[in-house]
Amino acid sequence: MRLSRLAVPFVAAALLVTSLAGPAGTAARSGGMHLRAHAEGGSVRAAADAPYDVVVDSVGCYLSGGSGTIVGDVRNLTDVPVRDIEVTVRVEDGTGKVRATATGSPWFEFVDPGEYASFRVDLTNATGATDCYASVSDYIYTAIPANHYFTAGSVNVTGWSDSVTRIDGMLANNNTVSASGVILVATLYDADGRVVGTNTGSFTGSFTPGNTRAFQIDVEHTGSGIPDYYSIQAESGSDPQTATTMEADPTDFAYGGSTDVDGQGVPGNLVRVQRYDQPSATWMDVQGDDVKADNSGYYSLTLTPGGASSYRVISGSVTSVPIVLFVRAKVTLKASTKKTTLGKKVVLSGVAKPLASGQKVYIQRKSGSSWKTVATVTANGSGAFSYSWKPTAKGTYVLRAWADGNDIVFSGNSGSVTVSVK
Repeated sequence: MRLSRLAVPFVAAALLVTSLAGPAGTAARSGGMHLRAHAEGGSVRAAADAPYDVVVDSVGCYLSGGSGTIVGDVRNLTDVPVRDIEVTVRVEDGTGKVRATATGSPWFEFVDPGEYASFRVDLTNATGATDCYASVSDYIYTAIPANHYFTAGSVNVTGWSDSVTRIDGMLANNNTVSASGVILVATLYDADGRVVGTNTGSFTGSFTPGNTRAFQIDVEHTGSGIPDYYSIQAESGSDPQTATTMEADPTDFAYGGSTDVDGQGVPGNLVRVQRYDQPSATWMDVQGDDVKADNSGYYSLTLTPGGASSYRVISGSVTSVPIVLFVRAKVTLKASTKKTTLGKKVVLSGVAKPLASGQKVYIQRKSGSSWKTVATVTANGSGAFSYSWKPTAKGTYVLRAWADGNDIVFSGNSGSVTVSVK
Protein backbone atom coordinates (compact mmCIF):
# COMPACT_ATOMS: atom_id res chain seq x y z
CA MET A 1 0.00 0.00 0.00
CA ARG A 2 1.42 3.36 -0.99
CA LEU A 3 1.05 6.26 1.38
CA SER A 4 -1.24 9.09 0.35
CA ARG A 5 -1.09 12.58 1.75
CA LEU A 6 -4.88 12.64 1.64
CA ALA A 7 -5.44 9.69 3.93
CA VAL A 8 -2.94 8.65 6.58
CA PRO A 9 -5.19 6.51 8.81
CA PHE A 10 -5.50 7.31 12.44
CA VAL A 11 -7.36 5.53 15.26
CA ALA A 12 -7.64 6.42 18.96
CA ALA A 13 -9.61 4.98 21.86
CA ALA A 14 -12.61 7.01 22.97
CA LEU A 15 -14.76 5.00 25.39
CA LEU A 16 -14.00 6.14 28.92
CA VAL A 17 -15.75 3.31 30.75
CA THR A 18 -17.34 0.13 29.39
CA SER A 19 -18.70 -2.83 31.31
CA LEU A 20 -20.79 -5.95 30.93
CA ALA A 21 -24.31 -5.60 32.30
CA GLY A 22 -26.02 -8.29 34.35
CA PRO A 23 -29.55 -9.70 34.08
CA ALA A 24 -32.52 -7.33 34.33
CA GLY A 25 -32.87 -5.79 37.75
CA THR A 26 -29.32 -6.55 38.90
CA ALA A 27 -26.14 -4.52 39.10
CA ALA A 28 -23.45 -4.84 36.43
CA ARG A 29 -21.04 -7.76 36.67
CA SER A 30 -17.33 -7.11 36.59
CA GLY A 31 -15.65 -7.27 33.18
CA GLY A 32 -15.31 -5.00 30.22
CA MET A 33 -15.84 -4.46 26.55
CA HIS A 34 -12.73 -3.52 24.60
CA LEU A 35 -13.03 -0.78 21.99
CA ARG A 36 -12.46 -3.41 19.30
CA ALA A 37 -15.46 -5.36 20.57
CA HIS A 38 -17.58 -2.25 20.13
CA ALA A 39 -16.31 -2.02 16.54
CA GLU A 40 -17.73 -5.45 15.70
CA GLY A 41 -21.11 -5.92 14.05
CA GLY A 42 -21.77 -3.35 11.32
CA SER A 43 -19.38 -0.64 12.43
CA VAL A 44 -16.24 -1.98 10.78
CA ARG A 45 -18.03 -2.19 7.47
CA ALA A 46 -19.37 1.34 7.91
CA ALA A 47 -15.89 2.65 8.60
CA ALA A 48 -14.45 0.84 5.58
CA ASP A 49 -16.89 2.66 3.29
CA ALA A 50 -15.38 6.03 4.26
CA PRO A 51 -11.88 5.51 5.69
CA TYR A 52 -11.11 9.22 6.07
CA ASP A 53 -14.31 10.92 7.14
CA VAL A 54 -16.79 11.39 9.97
CA VAL A 55 -19.24 8.50 9.71
CA VAL A 56 -22.23 6.96 11.42
CA ASP A 57 -20.85 3.92 13.23
CA SER A 58 -24.08 2.38 14.52
CA VAL A 59 -27.83 3.02 14.23
CA GLY A 60 -30.75 1.74 16.28
CA CYS A 61 -34.37 2.85 16.32
CA TYR A 62 -37.77 2.21 17.85
CA LEU A 63 -41.05 3.21 16.24
CA SER A 64 -44.46 3.42 17.89
CA GLY A 65 -47.46 4.70 15.98
CA GLY A 66 -46.65 8.11 14.59
CA SER A 67 -43.55 8.71 16.71
CA GLY A 68 -40.04 7.33 16.49
CA THR A 69 -36.61 7.64 18.05
CA ILE A 70 -33.34 7.05 16.20
CA VAL A 71 -30.20 6.52 18.29
CA GLY A 72 -26.64 5.78 17.30
CA ASP A 73 -23.09 7.01 17.39
CA VAL A 74 -20.73 8.69 14.97
CA ARG A 75 -16.96 8.30 14.76
CA ASN A 76 -14.29 10.77 13.69
CA LEU A 77 -11.99 8.86 11.30
CA THR A 78 -9.98 11.93 10.30
CA ASP A 79 -6.72 12.92 12.00
CA VAL A 80 -7.93 16.32 13.29
CA PRO A 81 -10.66 17.36 15.76
CA VAL A 82 -14.11 18.16 14.36
CA ARG A 83 -17.06 20.07 15.77
CA ASP A 84 -20.73 20.82 15.03
CA ILE A 85 -21.47 17.40 13.53
CA GLU A 86 -24.91 17.20 11.92
CA VAL A 87 -26.72 13.89 11.51
CA THR A 88 -29.60 13.44 9.07
CA VAL A 89 -32.06 10.63 9.78
CA ARG A 90 -34.94 9.25 7.75
CA VAL A 91 -37.58 6.59 8.23
CA GLU A 92 -39.10 4.50 5.44
CA ASP A 93 -42.04 2.14 5.10
CA GLY A 94 -41.82 -1.40 3.77
CA THR A 95 -41.89 -0.21 0.15
CA GLY A 96 -38.93 2.11 0.62
CA LYS A 97 -41.03 5.28 0.66
CA VAL A 98 -39.60 7.99 2.92
CA ARG A 99 -42.09 8.80 5.66
CA ALA A 100 -40.11 11.44 7.57
CA THR A 101 -36.69 13.08 7.82
CA ALA A 102 -35.00 15.11 10.53
CA THR A 103 -31.60 16.40 11.58
CA GLY A 104 -29.84 16.31 14.91
CA SER A 105 -26.40 16.39 16.51
CA PRO A 106 -24.35 14.22 18.86
CA TRP A 107 -24.40 15.19 22.51
CA PHE A 108 -20.78 16.39 22.27
CA GLU A 109 -19.80 19.50 20.34
CA PHE A 110 -16.13 18.51 19.87
CA VAL A 111 -14.97 15.04 18.79
CA ASP A 112 -11.28 14.13 18.64
CA PRO A 113 -9.72 11.79 16.05
CA GLY A 114 -10.88 8.21 16.56
CA GLU A 115 -13.53 9.13 19.12
CA TYR A 116 -17.19 8.15 19.18
CA ALA A 117 -20.09 10.49 19.99
CA SER A 118 -23.67 9.35 20.58
CA PHE A 119 -26.82 10.98 19.20
CA ARG A 120 -30.58 10.76 19.59
CA VAL A 121 -33.17 12.18 17.18
CA ASP A 122 -36.93 12.07 17.90
CA LEU A 123 -39.64 12.08 15.22
CA THR A 124 -43.34 12.88 15.66
CA ASN A 125 -44.46 12.12 12.09
CA ALA A 126 -43.23 8.58 11.48
CA THR A 127 -46.62 6.94 10.78
CA GLY A 128 -46.23 3.81 8.66
CA ALA A 129 -42.43 3.70 8.98
CA THR A 130 -40.66 0.38 9.54
CA ASP A 131 -36.97 1.15 8.84
CA CYS A 132 -34.55 3.82 10.08
CA TYR A 133 -31.41 5.26 8.48
CA ALA A 134 -28.82 7.87 9.50
CA SER A 135 -25.84 9.61 7.90
CA VAL A 136 -23.43 12.42 8.78
CA SER A 137 -24.50 15.37 6.65
CA ASP A 138 -22.12 18.07 7.90
CA TYR A 139 -19.23 18.83 10.26
CA ILE A 140 -16.47 21.42 10.69
CA TYR A 141 -12.73 20.86 11.11
CA THR A 142 -11.25 22.64 14.11
CA ALA A 143 -7.92 23.03 15.89
CA ILE A 144 -9.60 22.83 19.30
CA PRO A 145 -9.38 19.39 20.94
CA ALA A 146 -12.29 17.94 22.88
CA ASN A 147 -12.07 18.22 26.66
CA HIS A 148 -12.94 14.65 27.63
CA TYR A 149 -10.54 14.25 30.56
CA PHE A 150 -12.98 12.49 32.87
CA THR A 151 -13.42 8.89 34.04
CA ALA A 152 -16.36 7.13 35.66
CA GLY A 153 -16.05 4.75 38.60
CA SER A 154 -18.19 2.85 41.12
CA VAL A 155 -20.72 2.38 38.34
CA ASN A 156 -24.01 0.56 38.99
CA VAL A 157 -26.38 -0.57 36.25
CA THR A 158 -29.93 -1.51 37.22
CA GLY A 159 -33.18 -2.19 35.39
CA TRP A 160 -35.45 0.73 36.31
CA SER A 161 -38.24 -0.64 34.14
CA ASP A 162 -38.55 -3.06 31.23
CA SER A 163 -37.21 -0.52 28.70
CA VAL A 164 -35.33 1.91 30.96
CA THR A 165 -31.90 1.24 32.48
CA ARG A 166 -30.50 3.40 35.26
CA ILE A 167 -26.74 4.07 35.39
CA ASP A 168 -25.21 5.79 38.41
CA GLY A 169 -21.70 6.23 39.72
CA MET A 170 -18.95 8.75 40.39
CA LEU A 171 -17.30 10.93 37.74
CA ALA A 172 -13.69 12.08 38.33
CA ASN A 173 -12.23 15.30 36.91
CA ASN A 174 -8.77 14.39 35.54
CA ASN A 175 -7.98 17.94 34.45
CA THR A 176 -5.37 20.03 36.24
CA VAL A 177 -7.80 22.94 36.71
CA SER A 178 -11.51 23.29 37.42
CA ALA A 179 -14.07 22.40 34.76
CA SER A 180 -17.56 23.75 34.22
CA GLY A 181 -20.42 23.03 31.86
CA VAL A 182 -19.80 19.27 32.18
CA ILE A 183 -22.07 17.03 30.09
CA LEU A 184 -22.27 13.28 30.73
CA VAL A 185 -23.44 10.84 28.07
CA ALA A 186 -24.56 7.29 28.81
CA THR A 187 -24.86 4.95 25.80
CA LEU A 188 -26.19 1.39 25.80
CA TYR A 189 -25.19 -1.30 23.28
CA ASP A 190 -26.45 -4.76 22.37
CA ALA A 191 -24.22 -7.84 22.15
CA ASP A 192 -23.10 -6.86 18.63
CA GLY A 193 -21.99 -3.38 19.70
CA ARG A 194 -24.99 -1.57 18.18
CA VAL A 195 -26.44 1.43 20.00
CA VAL A 196 -29.87 0.70 21.51
CA GLY A 197 -30.26 3.82 23.68
CA THR A 198 -28.52 6.97 24.85
CA ASN A 199 -29.22 9.85 27.21
CA THR A 200 -27.38 12.72 28.83
CA GLY A 201 -26.94 14.41 32.20
CA SER A 202 -25.02 17.48 33.39
CA PHE A 203 -23.27 19.11 36.34
CA THR A 204 -23.78 22.70 37.40
CA GLY A 205 -21.12 24.89 38.95
CA SER A 206 -17.38 24.36 39.11
CA PHE A 207 -15.90 20.85 39.14
CA THR A 208 -12.51 21.04 40.86
CA PRO A 209 -9.55 18.96 39.62
CA GLY A 210 -9.00 15.55 41.19
CA ASN A 211 -12.46 15.47 42.76
CA THR A 212 -15.44 13.23 42.01
CA ARG A 213 -19.15 13.93 41.74
CA ALA A 214 -22.09 11.54 41.78
CA PHE A 215 -24.22 11.09 38.66
CA GLN A 216 -27.39 9.22 37.72
CA ILE A 217 -28.75 8.81 34.18
CA ASP A 218 -31.86 6.91 33.06
CA VAL A 219 -31.62 5.59 29.49
CA GLU A 220 -34.66 4.47 27.50
CA HIS A 221 -33.74 1.72 25.04
CA THR A 222 -35.07 -0.93 22.69
CA GLY A 223 -35.56 -4.45 23.99
CA SER A 224 -36.36 -5.62 27.50
CA GLY A 225 -33.91 -6.13 30.33
CA ILE A 226 -30.51 -4.51 30.73
CA PRO A 227 -28.53 -4.19 27.44
CA ASP A 228 -25.21 -6.00 27.16
CA TYR A 229 -22.79 -3.07 27.29
CA TYR A 230 -22.66 0.56 28.26
CA SER A 231 -20.26 3.50 28.04
CA ILE A 232 -19.97 6.69 30.06
CA GLN A 233 -18.34 9.74 28.48
CA ALA A 234 -18.10 13.35 29.63
CA GLU A 235 -17.17 16.67 28.06
CA SER A 236 -16.51 20.09 29.56
CA GLY A 237 -17.86 23.08 27.63
CA SER A 238 -15.38 25.37 29.38
CA ASP A 239 -12.35 23.66 27.84
CA PRO A 240 -10.41 24.30 31.07
CA GLN A 241 -7.24 22.45 30.16
CA THR A 242 -5.39 22.76 26.92
CA ALA A 243 -4.73 19.20 25.86
CA THR A 244 -1.23 17.83 25.72
CA THR A 245 0.13 19.39 22.53
CA MET A 246 2.66 18.38 19.91
CA GLU A 247 4.35 20.68 17.39
CA ALA A 248 7.01 19.55 14.90
CA ASP A 249 9.31 21.55 12.63
CA PRO A 250 9.82 20.50 9.89
CA THR A 251 6.91 18.16 9.10
CA ASP A 252 8.14 17.27 5.60
CA PHE A 253 11.66 15.87 5.17
CA ALA A 254 13.72 13.02 3.69
CA TYR A 255 14.07 9.58 5.29
CA GLY A 256 16.79 9.53 7.95
CA GLY A 257 16.20 13.18 8.81
CA SER A 258 15.09 14.59 12.14
CA THR A 259 12.51 17.06 13.34
CA ASP A 260 12.36 19.20 16.48
CA VAL A 261 9.28 18.45 18.58
CA ASP A 262 8.00 20.51 21.48
CA GLY A 263 4.74 21.29 23.22
CA GLN A 264 2.85 21.16 26.48
CA GLY A 265 2.45 18.12 28.68
CA VAL A 266 1.27 17.45 32.21
CA PRO A 267 3.80 19.21 34.48
CA GLY A 268 6.40 16.79 35.85
CA ASN A 269 5.04 13.84 33.85
CA LEU A 270 6.76 11.71 31.24
CA VAL A 271 5.95 12.59 27.63
CA ARG A 272 5.87 9.53 25.34
CA VAL A 273 5.94 9.68 21.54
CA GLN A 274 3.76 7.18 19.70
CA ARG A 275 3.39 6.26 16.03
CA TYR A 276 0.27 4.84 14.40
CA ASP A 277 1.14 1.42 12.96
CA GLN A 278 -1.06 0.74 9.95
CA PRO A 279 -0.66 -3.08 9.71
CA SER A 280 -1.74 -3.66 13.32
CA ALA A 281 -4.03 -0.58 13.53
CA THR A 282 -2.55 0.32 16.92
CA TRP A 283 -0.49 3.11 18.48
CA MET A 284 3.06 2.01 19.30
CA ASP A 285 5.64 3.72 21.51
CA VAL A 286 8.63 5.16 19.67
CA GLN A 287 11.46 3.85 21.81
CA GLY A 288 14.01 6.39 23.02
CA ASP A 289 11.89 9.41 22.10
CA ASP A 290 10.44 10.39 25.46
CA VAL A 291 11.24 13.18 27.90
CA LYS A 292 9.84 14.61 31.10
CA ALA A 293 7.77 17.79 31.03
CA ASP A 294 9.16 20.53 33.27
CA ASN A 295 7.24 22.22 36.10
CA SER A 296 5.43 24.44 33.61
CA GLY A 297 4.52 21.45 31.42
CA TYR A 298 6.91 22.35 28.58
CA TYR A 299 8.88 19.60 26.84
CA SER A 300 11.11 19.32 23.78
CA LEU A 301 12.86 16.50 21.96
CA THR A 302 14.32 15.53 18.61
CA LEU A 303 12.41 12.87 16.71
CA THR A 304 13.94 10.71 13.95
CA PRO A 305 10.93 8.94 12.41
CA GLY A 306 11.27 5.54 10.80
CA GLY A 307 8.67 6.46 8.20
CA ALA A 308 5.70 8.62 7.32
CA SER A 309 2.71 8.24 9.63
CA SER A 310 0.57 9.93 12.26
CA TYR A 311 2.44 10.71 15.47
CA ARG A 312 1.19 11.81 18.88
CA VAL A 313 2.45 12.25 22.42
CA ILE A 314 0.97 11.10 25.74
CA SER A 315 1.60 12.84 29.04
CA GLY A 316 -0.02 11.41 32.15
CA SER A 317 -3.36 10.14 30.84
CA VAL A 318 -3.76 12.98 28.32
CA THR A 319 -3.12 12.42 24.60
CA SER A 320 -2.27 15.11 22.07
CA VAL A 321 -4.04 15.68 18.79
CA PRO A 322 -1.89 13.73 16.28
CA ILE A 323 0.17 15.28 13.53
CA VAL A 324 1.22 13.74 10.22
CA LEU A 325 4.92 13.66 9.35
CA PHE A 326 5.52 13.45 5.61
CA VAL A 327 8.75 11.47 5.36
CA ARG A 328 10.00 11.22 1.77
CA ALA A 329 12.33 8.66 0.23
CA LYS A 330 15.95 9.80 0.49
CA VAL A 331 17.42 9.75 -3.02
CA THR A 332 20.94 10.61 -4.18
CA LEU A 333 22.32 10.87 -7.72
CA LYS A 334 25.82 11.40 -9.13
CA ALA A 335 27.28 11.36 -12.65
CA SER A 336 30.58 9.74 -13.60
CA THR A 337 31.49 12.99 -15.35
CA LYS A 338 30.06 16.50 -15.57
CA LYS A 339 31.44 17.09 -19.08
CA THR A 340 31.42 14.68 -22.01
CA THR A 341 31.26 14.48 -25.78
CA LEU A 342 28.42 13.25 -27.94
CA GLY A 343 28.37 9.45 -28.32
CA LYS A 344 30.04 8.66 -24.99
CA LYS A 345 28.21 7.12 -22.06
CA VAL A 346 27.74 8.73 -18.67
CA VAL A 347 27.11 6.47 -15.68
CA LEU A 348 24.37 7.82 -13.44
CA SER A 349 24.24 6.11 -10.04
CA GLY A 350 22.76 6.66 -6.63
CA VAL A 351 20.90 5.25 -3.66
CA ALA A 352 17.22 5.50 -2.73
CA LYS A 353 16.18 4.60 0.83
CA PRO A 354 14.27 2.84 2.18
CA LEU A 355 13.56 0.94 -1.07
CA ALA A 356 12.99 -2.77 -1.35
CA SER A 357 14.82 -4.84 -3.92
CA GLY A 358 13.15 -4.52 -7.31
CA GLN A 359 11.50 -1.17 -6.64
CA LYS A 360 11.70 1.26 -9.56
CA VAL A 361 13.73 4.47 -9.74
CA TYR A 362 13.17 6.97 -12.55
CA ILE A 363 16.01 8.96 -14.16
CA GLN A 364 14.56 12.27 -15.31
CA ARG A 365 15.77 15.35 -17.20
CA LYS A 366 14.41 18.84 -16.85
CA SER A 367 12.42 20.12 -19.82
CA GLY A 368 11.26 23.67 -19.31
CA SER A 369 9.47 23.72 -15.96
CA SER A 370 8.69 19.99 -15.94
CA TRP A 371 10.62 16.73 -15.65
CA LYS A 372 10.59 13.95 -18.26
CA THR A 373 11.63 10.36 -17.57
CA VAL A 374 14.53 9.19 -19.73
CA ALA A 375 15.04 5.78 -18.11
CA THR A 376 13.57 3.44 -15.50
CA VAL A 377 15.97 1.38 -13.40
CA THR A 378 15.61 -1.16 -10.59
CA ALA A 379 17.08 -0.71 -7.12
CA ASN A 380 18.89 -3.58 -5.42
CA GLY A 381 18.39 -4.75 -1.84
CA SER A 382 20.27 -1.76 -0.41
CA GLY A 383 18.45 0.75 -2.61
CA ALA A 384 21.42 1.28 -4.96
CA PHE A 385 20.84 1.79 -8.69
CA SER A 386 22.89 2.59 -11.78
CA TYR A 387 22.23 3.52 -15.40
CA SER A 388 24.52 4.05 -18.39
CA TRP A 389 23.14 7.08 -20.18
CA LYS A 390 24.13 7.94 -23.74
CA PRO A 391 23.12 11.50 -24.72
CA THR A 392 21.60 11.81 -28.20
CA ALA A 393 22.24 15.53 -28.69
CA LYS A 394 24.63 18.24 -27.62
CA GLY A 395 23.60 20.58 -24.86
CA THR A 396 23.38 21.02 -21.12
CA TYR A 397 21.29 18.44 -19.28
CA VAL A 398 19.83 18.86 -15.78
CA LEU A 399 19.10 15.40 -14.35
CA ARG A 400 17.59 13.92 -11.20
CA ALA A 401 16.45 10.56 -9.82
CA TRP A 402 12.90 10.10 -8.53
CA ALA A 403 11.64 7.15 -6.42
CA ASP A 404 8.01 6.23 -5.96
CA GLY A 405 6.60 5.95 -2.44
CA ASN A 406 5.89 2.72 -0.59
CA ASP A 407 4.26 1.69 2.67
CA ILE A 408 7.01 3.42 4.68
CA VAL A 409 7.69 6.73 2.93
CA PHE A 410 6.24 9.10 0.38
CA SER A 411 7.88 9.55 -3.03
CA GLY A 412 11.10 11.59 -3.12
CA ASN A 413 13.70 12.87 -5.52
CA SER A 414 17.40 13.64 -5.52
CA GLY A 415 19.03 16.97 -6.02
CA SER A 416 19.84 17.87 -9.63
CA VAL A 417 23.03 16.97 -11.49
CA THR A 418 24.18 18.99 -14.52
CA VAL A 419 25.98 17.30 -17.43
CA SER A 420 27.41 19.29 -20.35
CA VAL A 421 27.56 17.44 -23.73
CA LYS A 422 29.72 18.85 -26.60
